[in-house]
Amino acid sequence: MIQPIRKRHRLIWLVLAVSLPVLFALALKQTPENPSDSNVISKQSDDFTIVRELKSETESLYLVRDRSGKPFLKIEFSVPPKSAFPNVKANGKYLGTINSETTQYFPLSGEVEKYTVVVYDEITQEEILSAEF
Repeated sequence: MIQPIRKRHRLIWLVLAVSLPVLFALALKQTPENPSDSNVISKQSDDFTIVRELKSETESLYLVRDRSGKPFLKIEFSVPPKSAFPNVKANGKYLGTINSETTQYFPLSGEVEKYTVVVYDEITQEEILSAEF
């Protein structure tokens, strides 16, 4: 390398050697201690009372209430869905995303007589599941 390129090369590596650890430490400092998805509830099955249920070969949908009476949608898959992260909507309102777990709970808002639940893949625009309670 010629002299000007060597100087520039040395300066770039010096800046990287100082800035990368500083940026990494700042990123660690900004990370919350317990990151969580507020839409996914992990509870034991005995904490809920089943109000209504719909079952098929591959999935089961339950309208359940916890001990305080709050309504939840419980979705059980015998085999996780093939799409990456399907979205769940109830009465047109987004509830959350299904991950690789086979049982998930989603909080429902308010007292509604009838729920229309749709599980769909946003990428392929494919409806995976549709049900009415």
